[in-house]
Amino acid sequence: MKKIKALAALIIMVGAFLLIGCAEHKSPTSEEGLRESSFEVIGWADSPGGAPYGVCWDGQYRWITTRGNSQKIWALPPDSETPITSFNAPASMPSGIAFHNGQLWVTDADSDYIFVLSRADGSIQDMIIDPCPNNSGIAWVNNKLYLCDWIAGSIYRYDANMNLEKTFYGTYPYRQFYGIGWDGSRLWVGDYTRGKAYCFDLDLNPLVYSDPYISPDYHPTGWAWDGEHLLNTDTSVNRIYKTNPPPPTDN
Repeated sequence: MKKIKALAALIIMVGAFLLIGCAEHKSPTSEEGLRESSFEVIGWADSPGGAPYGVCWDGQYRWITTRGNSQKIWALPPDSETPITSFNAPASMPSGIAFHNGQLWVTDADSDYIFVLSRADGSIQDMIIDPCPNNSGIAWVNNKLYLCDWIAGSIYRYDANMNLEKTFYGTYPYRQFYGIGWDGSRLWVGDYTRGKAYCFDLDLNPLVYSDPYISPDYHPTGWAWDGEHLLNTDTSVNRIYKTNPPPPTDN
């Protein structure tokens, strides 16, 4: 079933690209190696395993999921591309990753579960039925679980017992939600096909929506706060960006 959904997702993505138009899909970097965006890029690391789909911060390391050269989970120090450790992902298409109660929470596009993993060796500590059928991002904030679905174009908030509390339904074409992360004042969510970034409050009220920010690169997939900067993974260049987000606006 998940493989059928993945095929449907691919068809939707191709259709979205065609509707958006080719003009937006030029070379993703300038001569300086950066796209002109709404974010101040402080630096970046190349993904050690190819296409990075999720990122989180555990207070010491950046953790990323990859689907490129290998389906793995990697730990990187704050200012180095050299991994501290890595282990195989629990399923074949790892997506979002979050840190909560000392463990890693990982979603997968080809699985019906959220996997709770040990940071020490990646062993599975728990498997929770994923209420979000096309999960493309996960975050824990104030003991609330946030998930986003890039096909349904929705963002969900659950309590600690997995009871649904809030839902935000996106409107086309502003609905290709990928990755979700909290920077201490705003939730950040990427638009994978349009290369944009939205922000919300914790009640899923949009702070920037109809005129979203331009993300650090063209295919943002994951967002996380490292205590000082907003991290963003992007598959167009296979990088983990360290950024200063744009300041809050009044709208």
